[in-house]
Amino acid sequence: MDLDVFDAFDEEKAEEVVAESRKRASGDAEGDGAGEGGDGEMGEEEDPQKKTKKTKRIDDMLQKEIEAAAEEMEDPFSGDQDTYDVEFETFSTDGTNCAHECIKPRGWTRKPRPTGPPAKEYKFTLDAFQQAAVGALEIQESVLVSAHTSAGKTVVAEYAISMALRDKQRVIYTSPIKALSNQKFRDLSEEYKDVGLMTGDVTLNHNASVMVMTTEILRSMLYRGSELCREMAWVIFDEIHYMRDRDRGVVWEETIILLPDAVRLVFLSATIPNSKEFAEWICRTKHQPCHLVFTDYRPTPLQHYLFPCGGEGLFLVYDEKKNFHEDNFSKAVTALQQGVEDMQLAGKGTKSKEMNRLKSQKMRTKNDVEKILSMTKRRGYLPVIVFSFSKRDVESNAMGMKGLDLTSEEEKETINMIWQNALGTLADEDKELPQLEAVKPLLLQGFGMHHGGLLPIVKEVTEILFGESLIKVLFATETFAMGINMPAKTVVFTDIRKWDGVERRTVTSGEYIQMSGRAGRRGLDDRGISILMLNERVEPDVAKAIFTGEPTRIDSAFKLSFNMLLNLLRVEGADPHYMIARSFHQFQRFKRAVTLKEEHRKATLAVEEFGMPREICEREAREAGEAAPEWPKKVDVNEAVADYTACRFEILERIAKGIRDIVFRPEHSARFLTPGRAVSVRLPGRPLFGWGLVLNATRTLNKDEKLQRLHREQKARGRGYDPVAEDAAMEQVTMIVDILLCVKSGSGAPSSDEDLKKVETPFGNPAAFQGGAAPPLYQIEPGDMSDALGSKLIVVPCCLDVLDRISKMKIDKMDQQWDLRSEEKRTSFQLLLSDAWSNASTHPEANLLDPKTDMRINSPKLDALLEERNRLMDRMSQNPLKSHPLFDRLLVHQQHKIELEMRKLHTQKELQEHTHLVMKDDLRGMKRVLRRLEYVGPDGKVITLKGRIACEVTTAAELVMGEMLFQNLFETLSPDRLVALLSAAVYDEGKLDDEEEEPPEDPELAEAFEVLKGVAEKVVDAYIEASMPYKKEEFVAMFRPAMMNFCMGWCAGKKFGELMVAHGKKMFEGSVIRTLRRLEELMRQLAAASRGIGNEQLEQKFLAGIALLKRGIVFAASLYL
Repeated sequence: MDLDVFDAFDEEKAEEVVAESRKRASGDAEGDGAGEGGDGEMGEEEDPQKKTKKTKRIDDMLQKEIEAAAEEMEDPFSGDQDTYDVEFETFSTDGTNCAHECIKPRGWTRKPRPTGPPAKEYKFTLDAFQQAAVGALEIQESVLVSAHTSAGKTVVAEYAISMALRDKQRVIYTSPIKALSNQKFRDLSEEYKDVGLMTGDVTLNHNASVMVMTTEILRSMLYRGSELCREMAWVIFDEIHYMRDRDRGVVWEETIILLPDAVRLVFLSATIPNSKEFAEWICRTKHQPCHLVFTDYRPTPLQHYLFPCGGEGLFLVYDEKKNFHEDNFSKAVTALQQGVEDMQLAGKGTKSKEMNRLKSQKMRTKNDVEKILSMTKRRGYLPVIVFSFSKRDVESNAMGMKGLDLTSEEEKETINMIWQNALGTLADEDKELPQLEAVKPLLLQGFGMHHGGLLPIVKEVTEILFGESLIKVLFATETFAMGINMPAKTVVFTDIRKWDGVERRTVTSGEYIQMSGRAGRRGLDDRGISILMLNERVEPDVAKAIFTGEPTRIDSAFKLSFNMLLNLLRVEGADPHYMIARSFHQFQRFKRAVTLKEEHRKATLAVEEFGMPREICEREAREAGEAAPEWPKKVDVNEAVADYTACRFEILERIAKGIRDIVFRPEHSARFLTPGRAVSVRLPGRPLFGWGLVLNATRTLNKDEKLQRLHREQKARGRGYDPVAEDAAMEQVTMIVDILLCVKSGSGAPSSDEDLKKVETPFGNPAAFQGGAAPPLYQIEPGDMSDALGSKLIVVPCCLDVLDRISKMKIDKMDQQWDLRSEEKRTSFQLLLSDAWSNASTHPEANLLDPKTDMRINSPKLDALLEERNRLMDRMSQNPLKSHPLFDRLLVHQQHKIELEMRKLHTQKELQEHTHLVMKDDLRGMKRVLRRLEYVGPDGKVITLKGRIACEVTTAAELVMGEMLFQNLFETLSPDRLVALLSAAVYDEGKLDDEEEEPPEDPELAEAFEVLKGVAEKVVDAYIEASMPYKKEEFVAMFRPAMMNFCMGWCAGKKFGELMVAHGKKMFEGSVIRTLRRLEELMRQLAAASRGIGNEQLEQKFLAGIALLKRGIVFAASLYL
């Protein structure tokens, strides 16, 4: 029985509840056993089914009482704003565009600022924001600095380090990734003598006063109670906006929560709109003041241009004074139009022509990039960073520049010398790798590439050369803008849209700000230039939003992991409740709850003040000086109005939905959804969208859609995983219907036919809303068919769920007479359709298909719904107020009253959700898994030997690794096979849906891989049994064999280049090295786990595997070290 009380509330009180409930429960069970963790024992002859039922009954009783107790617990962030015990203090600043606030505990006593000389002096005058931040540091208080790229945030970090050294304190500098840590180590080593580095695979000078490390390393040290954590006085978090990263952001939250309150913190961030919210969270979580220093001042002004592909010039659309130039934008779109039409003409017809058109578009992009770069060279706008949104586009564009030469002979000699020195660290066999041979000529011409698929040595040489202004043009992915402080004069974007893993969408304002912020070098350029290549039409509102929108907020990416839960059991005074309650995620919900509380108060007051329909009508008559309305005798007016409204609601909502669900089953509607048929569309949570015409309908079995909807419904009903329901869902057929809809221009509608072809999430698919906001396609708004300028027809793929009604109206042979997938043809067709639908008699709504007489649907459920609808309509027609002159007015007031009451209920429900601790269901399920797999003891509070294994693993699925190690399943494998097998646990590069990965060639390794997948199945079965939202196939498929044969060859001493040809043709060299380095990290963690449980033989085997792995270019030392 689930008696674990290490849950989301106070343990001592919960234990009292449990103890009391056990006594009552055991009495109710007539002395039978209380299940797992109970006091009694079951009799030997008891029927197991009876035992299960009684255990479940006791579980339910306990769960209710525990949850009731939890409701009474005070949330750490609960209460009214006046009792928050924090104060907000505002400081005046001398500079422009600088704000300085401090959020501090109420009654905080501030230390006086030291009167001695500053810890560090500068040859230049500090900006206002730098002065404010330094002042906060000198009084020993934490600070968050939010400023644009290149504004000078590094000055604040350097001062904190100098101050710590002056005061003989230790300081930690954290960065998001190892590459940045290496670079920062080199930079700080040039400034300070006593600097150390810890990145997992490299440790230098670990006793230094200034330690540079990744955030993951600091988190691990905090969990283990490292001596350094007891000695540190300051921690600097660089690029804190990384905390919003959905995969790794939780590491920042864990680290901040675990840090001792006595440690002072420095946060360096790009501009974030909710920086005050973050600073308040720090104040409440760490019980210390946190200064917020914000500036949106750019030392180097930035100008934004559009370059229409195929055009000849630049158009200034957003200047340094934040003015959007509509006229220039229109000129750019006009210049683009001819090229777009030419492309459409070239692509019309056969599939081969379409392929040629796409190739032509890519070639034109290369030509346009070359044109822009030639222009920047002539005008003195170098150096340039050219951003593309895929690795292959970066390489393709860079390789297309062979005709340009941007360096002098002297620069070529310097580049060659740096290149040869870098290659001197490699073995001779690695110097001949194809990537190295391909990159060198580009570097000599002044071009560089930077993306995750490149060899680390190539990226580092590129960074060094770019920093020395020897590379004039750098082709890079957006990751280059995430932290490496290497600005240019000009930034170019080769596309306005990107693939984000779900769909191809327009770049957000925050993404654009982050990348365009690299334009303009302080002290070198009078202005920065950002050029956005426009290769497709875009609405003015969309473009304007990119340039003028806000930066991306920091929103919590906090999530629970088994490693976190197990490690918390080893930290004194910490538990999952402690971590969740202090998370930024919980705090953001708490802040929202404060707003909701006020909204609920206003909604409640509005309901109370509104009154009843009859009384309102009477009051209106008095105020107008009219006679009081006469009402039918013996009729309760308010009740009669409420009854009428309730009947209408039943008909329009519940019954209408039931009828729609039957009518739009594929077997009933498919034969009517033919080209030219008029249908109406209703979006989820929104009013009727409007009428459209069917272009095409296809049947498909959409497994993901059905499963996601099923799991969401089961979770909403409080149910666990149901394999029977899943099988039933799989039998359902989904139809995707392409519908011609009229939408408002610029309302999120795809800008071109190309975009429409790439829409993969149809209307009505629940997957569209997984993980947050709906895709842009869901943000379209209904258009006016008669307004050809303000609206347009687009083709929208729809699920049957969103279809509302089917009209008798049908345009015969529409698909044969009109090519409505062409934007130009749709514009002409819109005018004709507008004329037809403007007449009431020919509008689709005037002639609807009847489900019985026209569609001939034979369904008892439909008959019952139609009968109930008729009964309710009769009841409405017999309402005693139906003929009353004020009846319509009464209905308006009643509807308004209902809306107010619904608003009150909505805010009340949302308020309840936001005042409860988050992730309670996730936590409960994870604890059950840990107990069932014996990673913790029966009481859930004591970590077992197996649990200590999982504590060490952060690089792969910790429970799968724990099972493999604890069951001695690694014992029989040789070190090379051990390395190859574990590669399946860390390889996570994307692959095409139809791509088959190379299976292991070694029979023993293939057998071991099957064992690994079997263990993964056992673990995921435990997840599913605990009602956790996992899919067995997807979880097991995470363990992939793609790198196994490569690893076997690498451990056998084969050359890297040879193995890339044999096994890595579809992989990037940098991705392979990243995987092998993660693999080495996993091997180290498992060696530590083996040592922790006393298995020295297995530890030596892991260490032997590491020795085979660590060689050659894969583990070549960083050039920064």
